[in-house]
Amino acid sequence: MGQAVDVLKDRAGAQRLVLVGYSGGGAIAVLLAARRSDVVGIVTVAANLDLRYWTSTEKLAPLSGSLDPADAAHDVETIPQVHFVGRADDVVAPGVVRSYISHMVDSSKVRVIEVPGFGHVCCWAGKWPELSGRSDLKIIPGWAIPAGNLR
Repeated sequence: MGQAVDVLKDRAGAQRLVLVGYSGGGAIAVLLAARRSDVVGIVTVAANLDLRYWTSTEKLAPLSGSLDPADAAHDVETIPQVHFVGRADDVVAPGVVRSYISHMVDSSKVRVIEVPGFGHVCCWAGKWPELSGRSDLKIIPGWAIPAGNLR
């Protein structure tokens, strides 16, 4: 994944990155950010960021072969982060992100946005233009907030 990001970064002529991921992609974004020096922001949507907590609370088999973003939480705590969670998400409940944040010494650069009525799938894609324009995202360097979307 890191090599793929390097290729895309080079093609875009970018110097800094904001990694954005949905569900397991959010977990990958955190894990990548922990290994890179060019990431200036992380945005996740419905992401399982603490695998041990998630599998335990959902009574799932432990993911013993998987890297756990919670183990990297301290390594990325200086990177501004916004995590969107759905209050109605019965796949990755909001408590998973709160547990991830509890692994940080300083969580002052982290924002959690709980969205009422949103589940794991519904309604992220359709509402993304509105959600991505929220003023909470101003903590992410370079995040463009469309005029008229400041709330």
